[in-house]
Amino acid sequence: MATGRSARAATTGVLGYVGGPFPSEIALAFGLSPKLLSVDPKPSSDAPSEEFLDDKEDAEIRSVFGRAMLGELAVDALVVTRRHDHLYYFLKECQRLGAAPELPPFHILDIMQMQTGVAEDYNAFGLNALAAFLARTTGRALDGGRLAEAVHLGNLRRTALLNLEDLRRSGEVSGAAAFAMIAEGLTTDPVAHTAALQAFCASPPKGAVTPRVLLVTSHALGDARLHEAVEAAGVTVVAEEDGSGRHNPMGLIPESGDPLAEVARFYAENCPSVVAYPRAARDAYIRRRLGEGGIAAVVFCITPTDQLFGWDYPALKASLDAEGLPSLRVLADPGQPQECDAIRAAVAGFVAEHLAVPSR
Repeated sequence: MATGRSARAATTGVLGYVGGPFPSEIALAFGLSPKLLSVDPKPSSDAPSEEFLDDKEDAEIRSVFGRAMLGELAVDALVVTRRHDHLYYFLKECQRLGAAPELPPFHILDIMQMQTGVAEDYNAFGLNALAAFLARTTGRALDGGRLAEAVHLGNLRRTALLNLEDLRRSGEVSGAAAFAMIAEGLTTDPVAHTAALQAFCASPPKGAVTPRVLLVTSHALGDARLHEAVEAAGVTVVAEEDGSGRHNPMGLIPESGDPLAEVARFYAENCPSVVAYPRAARDAYIRRRLGEGGIAAVVFCITPTDQLFGWDYPALKASLDAEGLPSLRVLADPGQPQECDAIRAAVAGFVAEHLAVPSR
């Protein structure tokens, strides 16, 4: 099997993380399987969030905070990325107050996504701090051989994602089916997910070719609900960008040289998220896909709580208008079932008006 080289790096625990992008290779090098933490639809109690957090706090933060306080995360370590730093400080304050005896070991990770080169030392410091935290937590030292194996496994997964991207260009592969497979990697063991991606690419489910759309969202995607709502209108989502930096690798991590330095450089420069700088870096994947042609339209989904992507939207919209490419902006939260109905209706009306002709 293609993932055989990484067999020695078998995991024995779980590292939960919030936000992203997260350098999973570091976790794997310490024997921890990385798992994205998101909203629990059936929490045992919301009492900690009710006591300590504002009622307008993001649902993801409330959910992870509440479960962490109750000792229900089922992880050996918790890492919060900088975009959600307030969760980290909530937990630190509750720990200081003695109100959080069940908290797992937790850490904050900051990777500056600046493509100017000035952040290289800062990011190296951040990854070394993460490695030191995991060494204390697991009782292991960072092993260069295990890290190199983890980088190799990550590259196998990225290669499979790039292959899937190629398959989707034809419009014959359902975007919902493809993204459901991609999203499994957020919570599935990396070795198993890489094998599943390879199998999916070897025999992808194919259907009728419909107008091909690019889906751009202000929120991090964790499942295929939004894809299903959009595709119900008779189009195929051939690519998506959600500003999380999780799903669209812009290349592979070099497997020569210092693996820790290469990991730091890769996550700073090749996983652009909504906080990447300059703005051209944030838009890089969108512009690359549009430049390849074959996209009939762009669908933007912006949630009511968005505070970042909305600043970039006008320039993206203007550039699409200048190219004569139709686009739709939907203000909705696909996490709410009733709003998925509104998304389906909006996309259906847009398709009827703008996409009655074949994809250009």
